[in-house]
Amino acid sequence: MQTKYLLTILAAFIVEFSFCQTQPAFSKWLFVKSDKALQYRFALAKQEGDLAQLLVEFRIKTDDPIHCQGPTCNGYIAYLSYEEPGTSNSNEIHLQFAKSFENPGRIYRLLFTIPIEFKTWPDGSRRFLSMENGIVYTTATNKEEQKAMYFYTCVDFVLQGQAQNHRCTRSYVAGKAIMVE
Repeated sequence: MQTKYLLTILAAFIVEFSFCQTQPAFSKWLFVKSDKALQYRFALAKQEGDLAQLLVEFRIKTDDPIHCQGPTCNGYIAYLSYEEPGTSNSNEIHLQFAKSFENPGRIYRLLFTIPIEFKTWPDGSRRFLSMENGIVYTTATNKEEQKAMYFYTCVDFVLQGQAQNHRCTRSYVAGKAIMVE
């Protein structure tokens, strides 16, 4: 009898523990820019009404042919900008991914969530998180998912001896960058 009681308590504990440890459902990995091996994916952390909070994770797809693998490659820089919902305030994220981060399986999750409006407009247009395509929209006349341009992005390589020579010079600020190693 006591064994049965202990097994019941153990089973209840395991079920409760598994609910506490549930990982959010992330979208598929998507390239931030099509010519660089940096990828991101999104998960819904919370939604109240139309306002959602997204988790964002990054990785470097080291097995992709576009990955910079030469001896002068020192990682990647990334700049993301988005508008705060309901305001005209622009938020910026500056990231630098060190070469040491490029090991397969390494994932970096932003330490904060990104606010976004996921809603349906009166004409039937929608913006939402698709597990297949990330942040998307559909229109009343076209239900096919289209990539929503929510973020302005810039990504480039960091080359040895040329840290300031990259295509993101107008937006990326090294002094504001989150170092990801």
